[in-house]
Amino acid sequence: MMAKSTANGLTGRKALLARGSLWNFVLKLISVVLLFYAELLVAGALGLAEYDLWATAVSWLTILAVLAALGMNTLVVRQLPAFISTGARVRARSVLRWTSRRMVLAALVLGALLLLGRHRLSGQGGELAPVLLVIALMLPFQVLLLHSEAALRGFSRPLLSQVPQLLLRPLLFVVLLGAALQVGFRWTAERVAVAALISLLFSWLFAWARLRSVVGQELGQGVPQSPDPAWRKLVAQLFGLQLAGVLVAQADPAMLYALAPSGQAGIYAVAGRLAMFLSFAQVAVNVVLAPLMSSLHATGARAELQQHLRRAARGIALFTLPALVVMWWTGPWLLSLFGPGFE
Repeated sequence: MMAKSTANGLTGRKALLARGSLWNFVLKLISVVLLFYAELLVAGALGLAEYDLWATAVSWLTILAVLAALGMNTLVVRQLPAFISTGARVRARSVLRWTSRRMVLAALVLGALLLLGRHRLSGQGGELAPVLLVIALMLPFQVLLLHSEAALRGFSRPLLSQVPQLLLRPLLFVVLLGAALQVGFRWTAERVAVAALISLLFSWLFAWARLRSVVGQELGQGVPQSPDPAWRKLVAQLFGLQLAGVLVAQADPAMLYALAPSGQAGIYAVAGRLAMFLSFAQVAVNVVLAPLMSSLHATGARAELQQHLRRAARGIALFTLPALVVMWWTGPWLLSLFGPGFE
């Protein structure tokens, strides 16, 4: 009877991984199409010189959001499923409160520093300074959205966790851009940043409302305890890995803006956006796999964990390798769609 129950549980988790990965793949595909269309609209409305400012500002937002997160969003994804699977509901509440407060405080401090130093980062021309001002306002909401997304993933809501960031936010952004262009509105990099702030704000409100509902269902009422001292050590390790990853992936446009001729940061950023297509399978699988791994590790199911990892790695490779060939073949044509100067 126990062996049958274990087999049923394994089969159910396989189905969950496959079904969740498929739906996340579809959501990621829709998101990338929306983002691609939004970038086409922005590039066409701004031109290469103004787009250069926008791409650099987005690079700063991404870097500072990871700095402000302090690795705590990853801690939530890792610890929350383990606490829930072992019935430690009070500890689950504690990790949510402890991480959210510190992430918001760090975002406010970094936002204030960016506000004070925006003119120095802008260089002699100063064109970037107004855009960075809006980015400073966006930073706390970006971090809150990251925390809500991580918490929903930790509660085994992988699809719901992705909806605000991957669907709602780019959809609102495209609607704002398209509607303004229809009435002849003249876009600048600063105005594009304001549109991005509006879409971010509504996306976070949606995520916050859904998370509040899920917390009530999963954890009920309770008073959080003091944080576990081990969390600080774990956060330091996770933060280092996360920071290294974002610097490799997102720091280049900001560096190019400071060091290279005008327009190079914008071209590089567009190429980076197109390369997101290659991460489809990895993102779709990881969103479902990360909380499942945490839960299996907490319950000691090491053999099953290794089995899921092998299956996920094969699925990612089967998609990514052919996608790489397609991207290499069509890359120049895709860049030309963004307008003069992007070829």
